[in-house]
Amino acid sequence: VAARAYEAPQGEVEQTLAAIWGELLKLQRIGRRDNFFELGGSSLLATQVMLQMRKAFEIDMPLIQLFQTPVLSDLAELVVTAVVQRFESSDVEALSAELGDLSEDEIEALLQQERALAQQGRDADTRDTPTSNDASLNAK
Repeated sequence: VAARAYEAPQGEVEQTLAAIWGELLKLQRIGRRDNFFELGGSSLLATQVMLQMRKAFEIDMPLIQLFQTPVLSDLAELVVTAVVQRFESSDVEALSAELGDLSEDEIEALLQQERALAQQGRDADTRDTPTSNDASLNAK
């Protein structure tokens, strides 16, 4: 195995994964390009990594994922994707529940409010943008 230059973990997800790996592998320094199994990881430790990841990130990722994606930075990308998907689905469920409690008239009123706010924003943008007829531009 060719030696790689150490690259420190970047961002909160990589740093959290590095801390989990370091604790379980009993290593002080884990780099973002390090491979879990090349560092001494085993299937038993992989199970513990996945349990710690579940606690840290509140995601459910299958054990096979660590075997398929053993490099820290690559695994971090999968974690970010899983977290985003979890939030997206929970947001949809929450919105759906809220909308389910509203009548059609209430939903229509909310939509009209949103349209009015959007139009006000567009009107403000138009007022703030100078035109060629603007007296301040023509006065010299």
